[in-house]
Amino acid sequence: MITLVRYNRVFSFETGDYKYNPTDSVTYSYDDHGNITEQSSYMYLDAWALGERLKYEYTYDEYDNIATETSYRWDDALSDWMSGSTLTYENHYLADNDTYALPYRCDFSQDGLDGFDTEDGNADSQVWHIEDGALVCSSSVVSEAPDILYLPPLEMLSANEVRVAFNARLLNEGDSAQIQMILCSNDDELTTLGTIGNIHTIKSGEGARTYSELYYIGTPYPAPFTESFAGSMMSYQWMSDKLEGLDGGWGVGAQAYSPDAESQDGDGGLASFMATNVDTGTKTRLTSPKIDISNLTEPALGFYIYQTTGEKSGDNLVVEVSRNNGAFETVAGPLYVSGNEPEGWVQMIIPLDAYKGEKALRLSFVGEAVDGTTNINIDHIMVHERAQVGVAEQLADKHVAYATGDGQIVVRTAPDREYAIDVYSVSGQKVYATRGSEAVVDVEPGIYVVDIEGARYKIAVR
Repeated sequence: MITLVRYNRVFSFETGDYKYNPTDSVTYSYDDHGNITEQSSYMYLDAWALGERLKYEYTYDEYDNIATETSYRWDDALSDWMSGSTLTYENHYLADNDTYALPYRCDFSQDGLDGFDTEDGNADSQVWHIEDGALVCSSSVVSEAPDILYLPPLEMLSANEVRVAFNARLLNEGDSAQIQMILCSNDDELTTLGTIGNIHTIKSGEGARTYSELYYIGTPYPAPFTESFAGSMMSYQWMSDKLEGLDGGWGVGAQAYSPDAESQDGDGGLASFMATNVDTGTKTRLTSPKIDISNLTEPALGFYIYQTTGEKSGDNLVVEVSRNNGAFETVAGPLYVSGNEPEGWVQMIIPLDAYKGEKALRLSFVGEAVDGTTNINIDHIMVHERAQVGVAEQLADKHVAYATGDGQIVVRTAPDREYAIDVYSVSGQKVYATRGSEAVVDVEPGIYVVDIEGARYKIAVR
């Protein structure tokens, strides 16, 4: 029980000092949940006199939140409690399988912080809150421990890249603050899965829109991993991220220009950074999905790049890798595709021993337009055992398998003899089998594996 008493301060000429006279008081009683069960008001007129008495009864849900609240008022004439009103609360809780779908947007003008959690990292009793329709974080203590705001659970199950964007500013001139975005799992411990980009420094005044780096979500693909852009399509979901400039640059096509080139493996597809079509200074990153290489003993990356003779251009390619959505690290380059001998497709094999055991490795090909005179073309990307990268490429050179835009898989084997040709769905079911030197197979959209006596090709049909 708690009693609050209000006093009136008056000056006494008899004592020559101030004295305090009680005016009114309120007494509260509480239940085990901390909610008021009885409230009594009193007035003081030479003595305390009871004014109003209120009583509250509650029911609670399984999470100990109020489900119903019934109020009563004391009637002196009847010497009994008179029933007032009953309020019913509808509480919604996000369960483990209740999430917000992407894209997710919140401007805090109407939504408030419902569904958000906060953590007072520097223990100054000031946490993230809403002021005038904006999310505000203020602090009176200098500390390395951050104040944290947890967003509601978001659905991130599909293999896509996500990016967080926000506007931020500081109220006081000369101040400086830092903010960082971190992805965590929706469990009791909010286990950290990794940062989304670098720490962003916010300066005084209105800040420009701030973006996190792209973050790839979904289940990693197990090695061996192969992408040949067959039929001018991607077998996996690659993403293009603009690092400098406004142009994209990367694309997939049946053949290349400036220099002219057909696909390396004859499957009607390759990837190109179109340095001749973008502004000089443009730098764009082409990134793979996550790849699990923990099953490889001597992991290596192999790919083909088309090089030309003649005058050397500054247009170049840098090869990077990222582990567990961390920062990208350069593993090769810059590679200059012009001014080389001989002209044509050249295979690059890059050991990945430093990343052995990684379960979420990502590849990155960064194209940079320095002079804007030479396009950069790559094809037949593979992550496999180092000893197998070259062997697999030799097998691949013997046969061609790709998808057309009409829902067909086209297979042409080496002309030396007839081969057993088997086509499997991604679930492992055989959908076609023959023996010969070529085949055209009508299939439904999806991912298929073509097996030509041990040489396997992953084909995406759309």
